[in-house]
Amino acid sequence: MLHNMDPSTTELAKALYAALEERQSLSVRFVFRVTPDGSVSAPDYWFFAEAAAEGEKDYPSDRVHDRVTDAAMAHWRLTQVLGLPRWYKMTAIVERTGRFNVDFEYRDDYREGDIMREQG
Repeated sequence: MLHNMDPSTTELAKALYAALEERQSLSVRFVFRVTPDGSVSAPDYWFFAEAAAEGEKDYPSDRVHDRVTDAAMAHWRLTQVLGLPRWYKMTAIVERTGRFNVDFEYRDDYREGDIMREQG
């Protein structure tokens, strides 16, 4: 069943790659939190110019940002369609080399306001 997620995950990675190309960064870390009903989401980006450098928190252009958040929400919806656990937080790291990693956090104890208080 998880192989059904691959195209959705790849689309997210491609959108994030466009963000790092736009910023001419070596890598980008994207953290996306979603409320259980999907009505509120909080995206954050950190761009890294050097491997050991501290990332700069910023946003890509509106066009790329929309592509990234659309891909993240499509992934979130697909997990539910496939009957997989609903994730609360996704952390994706995409490198200029083409390598990417995606991790998920699951929570049962979500409270109103948690989504805005958390940091990457």
